[in-house]
Formats: sequence, structure tokens, C-alpha cells
Amino acid sequence: MEKRLAITAPQRWWKKLSSNKLTTVATKAVPSRSRRIVSIHGILVALLGIIILNCGRDEPTPCYSTCVNPAEERCNVDIIQTCAQVRHRCFRWFDRIDCSDYGRTCGYQGGIAVCVSFCTDNCEAIGNTRCYEDIIQTCKPGGDGCLDWVNDVDCSDYGEACDDAGGYARCVVTCIDECESESDTRCDGNTIQTCAKGIDLCLHWTDTEVCPQGLVCDYSSGIARCITTCTNECETEYTTRCDNTIILTCTRNADGCLYWESGTDCSETDRFCDDSSGSAECVCVNECSHEFATRCYGNVVQTCTEQANGCLYWEDSMNCSDYSQFCDDSSGIAQCVGCVPNCTGRECGPDPVCGESCGTCGGVTEVCREDTGLCDDVCDGRECGTVEGISCGTCEGATEVCREETGICEDVCLGINCGMVEGISCGTCPEGDECLNGQCYTPVCDGEMCPVPAGTFWMGCNEEVDYFCDEDEYPYHEVYLDAFEVDMFEVTQAEYFTCFLDGVCQLPGHTFDPELHGEFPVVAVSWEDARTYCEWTGKRLCTEAEWEKAARGTDGRRYPWGNEPASCEFAVMDDGGDGCGTGGFMPVGSKPAGASPYGAHDMAGNVSEWVNDWYSSSYYESCASGCSNPQGPSSGVARVHRGCHYACWPSGLRASTRLHMNGSQGYCGFRCCR
Repeated sequence: MEKRLAITAPQRWWKKLSSNKLTTVATKAVPSRSRRIVSIHGILVALLGIIILNCGRDEPTPCYSTCVNPAEERCNVDIIQTCAQVRHRCFRWFDRIDCSDYGRTCGYQGGIAVCVSFCTDNCEAIGNTRCYEDIIQTCKPGGDGCLDWVNDVDCSDYGEACDDAGGYARCVVTCIDECESESDTRCDGNTIQTCAKGIDLCLHWTDTEVCPQGLVCDYSSGIARCITTCTNECETEYTTRCDNTIILTCTRNADGCLYWESGTDCSETDRFCDDSSGSAECVCVNECSHEFATRCYGNVVQTCTEQANGCLYWEDSMNCSDYSQFCDDSSGIAQCVGCVPNCTGRECGPDPVCGESCGTCGGVTEVCREDTGLCDDVCDGRECGTVEGISCGTCEGATEVCREETGICEDVCLGINCGMVEGISCGTCPEGDECLNGQCYTPVCDGEMCPVPAGTFWMGCNEEVDYFCDEDEYPYHEVYLDAFEVDMFEVTQAEYFTCFLDGVCQLPGHTFDPELHGEFPVVAVSWEDARTYCEWTGKRLCTEAEWEKAARGTDGRRYPWGNEPASCEFAVMDDGGDGCGTGGFMPVGSKPAGASPYGAHDMAGNVSEWVNDWYSSSYYESCASGCSNPQGPSSGVARVHRGCHYACWPSGLRASTRLHMNGSQGYCGFRCCR
């Protein structure tokens, strides 16, 4: 709805009709109450123009009218037009006011075209009401003449809510009923309550009856009523009895029933409850017969003393040991007398009476326990170690260590033929053999593949031998793998070229000359190319776990060859320059001294090798407590390659180093598993 404001403007239509300018209309804004006067004035002027135009004409000239009623007005966009006669019985629309000259538009008020303000009403009619949350809003004209919702009454000020469901807004009482139906009853303790409507018209529980003494409120029948259902625990009110150390009193509760109520706890005053007289009371347990009596308790003089609770207790009054004397009560009165040593049952240390020595321990490994006066062999049952500063011996075997907690010598190489255990060498293997799980192992490779037995191994960073670990190598965790085989060498250019000739494999990106470098590893192949080749040979890419076990075995070694520092003796690496000074990679198997425990060559250096797994820096966390035959993450954005390459430093050649990328590189090749 728009707020309409009527105005007038210079009468352009009059100037068109009257070339003699018979009338001049002043230009000014006219209040809305004067618009009818202005409209009548316009009609008279229009009639005068018609008379002038037709004066002296005897015959009308035919014309086409565009309107019918003289002085009728209409809106044409922002312009108010007036219907006027231009000749005998001929009427046309003439522009009267362009409302846009005044920042307004043309509109209708009571069927009359007038200039109106641009206005958008937010409500339809003055006086309409609605609810806005708990506030009653009324439709009223604003300062701009537009209708808008205005806050009138906040019902929440009266503890009520606004409701406009009936077409108008009003404040209504909001109820939260405590009960469902009027006249319902219930028990509240020993009081009968009835459901009744309160002054707020809500249902509330109202106290209607308090059951008298001897009766209790009962709702078992569905209606609250006072009944007699007491089961008395005692017979007479105020009688007492003992319950262990507590005095119980027969008391009547709010229901009028008698029950035993706990009272004084005699133990709090070091007394006990006695009801032998028929009435319970706290009585003393006297430790002595009369006050001020004395006795000897060990070497201490004790006096019979009455405490605050009226009971007699033995109280320490003098320790004869403080005076190097002993207590004597043979005369009936306890007193400290001259010292008489007492070493009865003691082997060593001072006697407890006079402090004189009862002897010393003769054994080299014995110490005196002064509290008991007995000699204790601290090395009893022990072979080695130190106890209380006394040596119990040393282990004689070259491979024995002393377990301090048990004092027993243990041969750490028992059942082990090779390797290091707790810093002790258990032997070495013959040339050509490898040490695996403490046993010498002869790698059995058929020239193509090397078998890896089933079992567990430790995967990730072994901080006992490695201090260059990256965060994605943690945690160090145990993994079980089924038996499998791994290629003895990296796939060569000649082998890969055969796959290409068979129409299966794609040519590598570069560094490929199978005729000249047939024994060199193939590189610049993508992960997909590597997988395709392995499947063509009836094999597959190794999982990351399989690759690491094939590279380091089960003893957690740092490099495939062991824990000796990396050098060109073991790997094609950056040692004196890339590729051991050659500037690139070498034929596969060029460093036999660096073979893994299972006989696989070049597991460190030369070229890095694709494995099957997606890369995830947190992958090992899923196996922190151990896992079996892991296949790696289910998805990712990069694939893992292991072993590093000819331009790597020693830290990159570690068996636990993890690398990842997409695409292909001139330093990345692969080997297969089965």
C-alpha cells in the first residue's frame, strides 16, 4: 500500500490551449485537503478553453477522440493527464503534471490521479494487530506516511504470552499444569494433595488433608487416603537399647509409627554401650583398677590416669631407656632402676635395655638388623650384584650379565649364535651368511627372487640404533607378514624393454637405452607403469611393510647390511659425489656387500623403488599395537617409494626412511614381490 500525497504543478495543458495566456496558474504544492478545489478549478479552465476554441465555428470538424469525459484525469507513468476538448465533440489526453519533477510518481487516491510518495507499507491496514514473540504490535502510519508494525504491549511484563490465533493479538495466561485432571489426588509424605485450578487457571497440587498421628497417607488404590498401616519397631516411646556402640531410642515418626532412632555413638568417647540395666548408656572399659596405679610396660613406666570421658587408661609417664635404666615394678610400684642388659634372642647390635652390644655378624655378606638383633645374609640366594653396598659376586661367563633385581647371572647368548645382545657379541656368521634372529642364515635366492619367511618384524624408527628418524616413521611397531618372495635385483632396462616389445608396457620418460644399459635399473617410470610390469610377470608391487622386512630383516637394523655407517662399500650413494663419484646409478647388484638379510641387492641407494601403498604421514599410528599383513591406507594423493637413490646421503638410505611422490622421476625404479 502506498501513502498518497496530492500536489499541483504548473498547468502546462492550459498554456497549450490558450495562446493569449488568459490565465496564469501559480506553481506551488497544495495540501491534500485542497485537491478537490484544485481539480474543480482545472475543470473550469478546461471548459473555458473549449469555448474559446469553438468560438465562431458553425460546423464541427471531424476528429478522433482519445478520451470521453472532459476533466477526467489519469496516470501515464509518472505524468498526470487531463481529458480536454480540442474541437467540437473531440477530446484528447493532455499532460498536466510530471510528478517526477517533484521526486514522486503518479497514483490514484479515491479514483483521482495524484502525485504520491514512493512508499512501501509493512502492514495492510491501520489498527491491524499481530504477535511478535510476546509483544503485541499494531499497524500504524510512520513519520514517512508508510504503514509499519509498532510495538504496543509486552505481554511478558504481566507474566502472559501473546496470542493472535483468533485474527487479532491479545495477552493470554500461560499455564504449566502440575497435574492432569481436577480432583485427582496423591500423597505428599503424610499429606493428601488434590488437583485444583488456581487463580492463574492452571492445575496445581493443593494440600487438602494432613493425616493425623497414627495414620499414614496411602495411594495404592489410586485415591489418596489416610489409613492405619504402622509396623512398630519398638513398643514404648523413649525406651532405649544398644546397637553395638550406638544408643537407639524408640521414637514416633511423622506417620505416628514407632521406630528405633540412632543416637549417641559411645565409641566416639572411647566407651561402649551397655543396656544390661534396662536403659542404654555409655560406660567405660577401664584398663586399670584405680587412678595413680603404676606398672612397667616394656621399659616404660605407665600411670593409671582418668581421661576426660571418666575412664581409666594406662598412660606413658617415663621411658627408663632415656636414662640408661630399666623399668622395675616388682615392689608394686613401677620405677626406673640401674641398667641390666638384655640380649635374649639377639645375635648382634645393642641390647634394647642398656644399649650394650650383643655381638657382631661374622659373615662377609651379613648385616645386623638392629630392630631384631639378628644377622641377615643380604646375598643369600644371589650370585652377583650389590645389595646395601655389599658385593655378592660377579658373573664369570663372557656372555653373562647380572640381573640386579634377582642377583642371578644370565647368559644373554643362550641359544643365539650371532649378533649383538645388550652390547655383547654372540658371534659372527661365516662369510656369505647373514645373522637373522640370532641365527646364521644363508640367503637362498635363485638368481631372480629371494624367499622371505612368515613371521613378525619391527617396522619404523628403531631409536636404539637410529637418531635421524622423521616423524612419519613413528611409532616403532610390530607387524606380522605371511611368507613371500622379493626380486633379488631392481627391474633392469632390458627386462622392462621386453614388456614394451610385448605391447604391454609404456616407454619410460627418459634415461632409457636397453641396448647400451640393459643391466642398469629402469627409471622414470610411473607407479602405474611399475604395477603393469609386475602384473605382466605374474607378480605384484611389494607392500610397504613387505619392502621394509625384505630390506632390514627382523633385528631392527638401521641399513640392509646392518648398523655399520653407510658408504660406497655397501651402496650406490652420494659419497665422493653422486653415484659414488660416477654421477648416476650403476648396474644392479654392483654392491653385494650391501645385500639385505634375505639376499636382496640395492635395497638402499642406486634408485628408489615404488611400492604398492598410498602415502600417509600418520599411517603407522593405525598399527601402533601391531597388525597383520597391512596393505596401507585405502586412499591418498601420493604413492610411497623406498630405498632412496644414488644422490642420497646416509640418512636417506636408512631402511625405515619413507618417501612419496606422484608421476615419475629419473631416480625412481622398482622391484616386484610374489
